[in-house]
Amino acid sequence: YGLWSEKTCECLCIQPYCTDLSGRCAAMFTCNPTNPWANCVRGVDCPWWKNTLKENSCATGPEIPNGVWEVWPTQKECCALYPQSEVCETLNKKEEENPPTPFPTIGAANLPDFEDVVVKFSGSNIPVDVSVVAFQKQLLDVLKIILLDLADEYNTLKILGLEYRSVDSRDDDLIYDIQVSRQDGITFGSIIRDSIRENISFIFRDMIDWLDLQGIAD
Repeated sequence: YGLWSEKTCECLCIQPYCTDLSGRCAAMFTCNPTNPWANCVRGVDCPWWKNTLKENSCATGPEIPNGVWEVWPTQKECCALYPQSEVCETLNKKEEENPPTPFPTIGAANLPDFEDVVVKFSGSNIPVDVSVVAFQKQLLDVLKIILLDLADEYNTLKILGLEYRSVDSRDDDLIYDIQVSRQDGITFGSIIRDSIRENISFIFRDMIDWLDLQGIAD
C-alpha cells in the first residue's frame, strides 16, 4: 500500500499504513503514519491513481482519496492501464509523435497534460457545532454537480480530479483542487470559477439544507 522511493530508498506508505519490519507498507496501528506526499508538486513528484470521478483516467495530488490503495509514480504508468482512454490519449499520442532521440535536445519544457484549478471558500462562518471535514465533503459533492453540468456544456472539458486540502484551523480558507485535461487555446480555470460564482446561490442553498438536516441551521 505505497510506492518505492528511489530518492530515499524506502517505501512511502498510504495512510494509515506504515512500514513493517521487512520495510513493506503492511503495518497498521504500530506507528504514527504521516502523509509522505504532503509537500509534493503536481506533475512532478505526486503519486497517480485511478480517477474515482471519471472512468478510464488517472488523477494526481498530495492527498490520496479514501479507499484508494494502489498508486503509481508517474502519469505514464497509470495511463498504461487505459490504452484506449480518450483522457490518456493525449499523453500516448505525444510519445508516438516525439520518440526519444539518440542525442540530447534542448527545447521548451513540456507542460503537464492537466490544468490545476484552485478554488477557495472562506471557512470562518462554519458553525462551531459542525465538523469542518464533514462540511468540506458536502461542499465537494456540490462542486461535483456543478462541474459535471459544466462538462456537459463543454464537450472538451474532461474532469480528472477534485479534492479538498486539509485545514489546521476552523478559520482557514477551504481550498479545493480541480484537475482538468489541458486543451490548447482554452483556459478552463476562468470558465470553472465563473460557473461557481454563477451558482453561488445554489451552493449556499444546498449547504443550508445540509446543515438543516444535521439539526444545525438556524
